[in-house]
Formats: sequence, C-alpha cells, structure tokens
Amino acid sequence: MPSTLPPFPDHGQDADSKTNIPAFKLKSSSVRRRYSDFEHFRDILERESSRVSIPPLPGKVFTNRFSDDVIEHRREGLERFLQMYTHWSLF
Repeated sequence: MPSTLPPFPDHGQDADSKTNIPAFKLKSSSVRRRYSDFEHFRDILERESSRVSIPPLPGKVFTNRFSDDVIEHRREGLERFLQMYTHWSLF
C-alpha cells in the first residue's frame, strides 16, 4: 500500500505506511523524516539501481522555508516522490 505524508508545519515530516501483508504484526506505522533523510535515501536508490531513473526530489528552499505554503509545497513534492518510488519495480 502507498505511503503518505500528512501536513505538518514543522521541521520534519511524518511518513506513514500501511500494509495488509499478514507477515507484519503492525498494520501501520509512522516515522519522522527530515529533507536530508529523503536526499540520503534517493542517493542510495541511485547508487543501487543504476539502470533505473529515480524521480527527483522537490528543490531546496532557502527563503521563507518555514511558511505554511512552502512546507505544504515540499510535503506534496516528497509525497509525489514516494508515490513514484512505491509504484516502480526497481529490482
């Protein structure tokens, strides 16, 4: 099942995951991630799957980066990145 990012106007983003796979005891989980975590994750994906084009992350913001509009725009971009990643078969 896809991951989603809820709107959180602070310095991190919560990534929620849900599953219906019986092997997992928890059916949902949430973890807080910063933009740099997504950058690191994307770098690993690029390095480990050189034959597949990895989707871009939304650009970094240097002004008004804590405004509600900027945070929501970044959250939407990170969610698009996760959606593209979760819909691709990399291996």
